[in-house]
Amino acid sequence: MVEKNKILKAKKSENYFSIITKYPLLTLLLIGIGAIIIRLVFFQNEIIFPGDNIQYFKYGMDVSLTGELPTSYVQQNNGWQLFISIFFHFFESKNFLDYMNLQSYISIVISTLTIIPLYFLAKKFTSSSFALITTILFIFEPRIIENSLVGVTDPLFILLIVTSLALVVHKNKFIIYGACITIGLACIVRTEGLFLIPTLCTMFLIKNKITKINIIQCVIFIIIIYLIILPFSMQRIENSGDDYLVSRIIDSSSIFSEQTQNEPNQIFSKIGESFYIFTGFFGRLMIPYLIIFVPLGIILFLKGKNKQKLLLIVPVFFMILPSLYAYTVPALDSRYLFSILPILCIFGTFACMKYFQNFKYKKLIVVTIIIIIIFSSTLFLIYKDNGTENQKEFLEFAKIINKNTDIILYTPTPIFNYLEAAELLELKEFPVMSSYYADPDSVQSILESYSNIEDFFILMEKRGITHIIFDEEIDNSMIIKEIVENYEENKNLKKIFDSQENGFDYKIKIFEIKY
Repeated sequence: MVEKNKILKAKKSENYFSIITKYPLLTLLLIGIGAIIIRLVFFQNEIIFPGDNIQYFKYGMDVSLTGELPTSYVQQNNGWQLFISIFFHFFESKNFLDYMNLQSYISIVISTLTIIPLYFLAKKFTSSSFALITTILFIFEPRIIENSLVGVTDPLFILLIVTSLALVVHKNKFIIYGACITIGLACIVRTEGLFLIPTLCTMFLIKNKITKINIIQCVIFIIIIYLIILPFSMQRIENSGDDYLVSRIIDSSSIFSEQTQNEPNQIFSKIGESFYIFTGFFGRLMIPYLIIFVPLGIILFLKGKNKQKLLLIVPVFFMILPSLYAYTVPALDSRYLFSILPILCIFGTFACMKYFQNFKYKKLIVVTIIIIIIFSSTLFLIYKDNGTENQKEFLEFAKIINKNTDIILYTPTPIFNYLEAAELLELKEFPVMSSYYADPDSVQSILESYSNIEDFFILMEKRGITHIIFDEEIDNSMIIKEIVENYEENKNLKKIFDSQENGFDYKIKIFEIKY
């Protein structure tokens, strides 16, 4: 009853925004245009964002040129790559940067399109006007903006998640079959999409009660999703012997068992550590403006007894599970929490409703909320900076490394992420297959242990490693530090490049090994 009164008050408040209420889709369009504008302002089309997006780019380009899935290598989740390959196929340019920019532009558009299903999802829990506030909370979130600029999988994955949830909560019982399709596609984009399957079934049973017929329907949902995933799983198994879906969850469980040795104390310790890391990333995710809305919004949302609230709590529960596992590794990345951000923004809308109801000047409150969101997000993005200068130096270092080295000893330097990008920049013809520029054997690790310098060089020779990149900005092993500091005394080592001697700010040295 209390919940209904809140909704009624919110709907009465819509009189203050008659244009918004009358034309919500037009307002949604304006929000989308604003979101694209702010993304384009911060997008740097001459800067290469290395890492995962280069791998996605490589795979997508190979598919677009051959019309077939690569057999020489397999990527665990290839849904995003297959999607961008369609655009690559019809795009014409001789500059690889144009293709990389296209990948980012597609990502920007997809990220912005998420506000459409998010609006309809939020509308099930609040009024039309406040559902629009939900979309503003989400689409101007600075990490979501940043993430949409680099052409990775997250924007498409989040769009599929939100679309699935919006279809599940729809009144029409048969619309839910559309959710099966989007969940199947989400599984192809990211393995974590599998957690949407129990989400779908649980939400469906909450909405329609647990009956024999509804349980059978859930089985049908699972079969439909399985049929969508099956061709991709078969292709992966054929190429690598692994489907990278169910097997990945099984492998993750095995790794967790090995780490904890199935001892209760170690299990609880590992879970506690994961929750601690999760809490830290969740807290940082609230900065700069969600802290004003989400915590209070969660409290207000959970007040009172309403079965429908489970329709938002259930997906949060299941989508948090992969992040909790990731933080046991620990994989320290806030991206694992992006999948729950749309729902957090719905929670945050309840705080907006509370602020709106408690103050006299309604229009001023809404305008203030929007200004806080956009202004704080913009300041955050400016403050965080994209490290443009470092990226330019890394690319220069990568060019030097590619030109002067053969097989490099692996160290966790960020410069290695730029090696393929530097190769791409040197290409005289494009588009070409990745085999023309990707060299998977150019960086090698020493897997065996070593206790002294003599053992170190024996293993280096055994691995065929010819060069060492010493990055002074990272934490290096004591033996490598000792070797580099006393390299002049070592006849096997010759310094061929020093960044400081060449006017760079970032400190690296390149050494050639003479066996």
